[in-house]
Amino acid sequence: MSFETFFLGREKIKNPLIEDMISAGKKISGEGEMAISIRFGNRIVITARNAFPDSLTESDFVEIADYDAVRNIALVIGMNEPSPSAAVHWLIYRRDDINAIVSDFRDSTPMKDFDVAMEALKLLKEKRCAELSNGRISVGKSVDEAVEGLKCL
Repeated sequence: MSFETFFLGREKIKNPLIEDMISAGKKISGEGEMAISIRFGNRIVITARNAFPDSLTESDFVEIADYDAVRNIALVIGMNEPSPSAAVHWLIYRRDDINAIVSDFRDSTPMKDFDVAMEALKLLKEKRCAELSNGRISVGKSVDEAVEGLKCL
């Protein structure tokens, strides 16, 4: 689900949760692209495209103010394009009990299909981590809990 990005602002975002996300990124070792996101009110903060978890900086994050699944458009604040899995993360955040998501792409094909989001939601009904067709996904109430969840696979 390749989405179109409209930038509301092209500045580095300032968010108190970014430091926690940078720390969590250092705990993750993976092959291929990974995405870390966290809910912040009605928005999400997520790693930018081509950001590697073990070397994250404040510039490696964007804030998604809104995502329109029908038109496939993300409204973004930040300096870079969001992770290709941003739409999947946004859809998973429809569940109120999820505040953080970490996804790991094993085959360099990021999670970007609507079907992948539906597959993830189905598998995450009873547990906080799931093995998907092209990687892993873990959810939690905090970013640390989501990172820990990757170990269950």
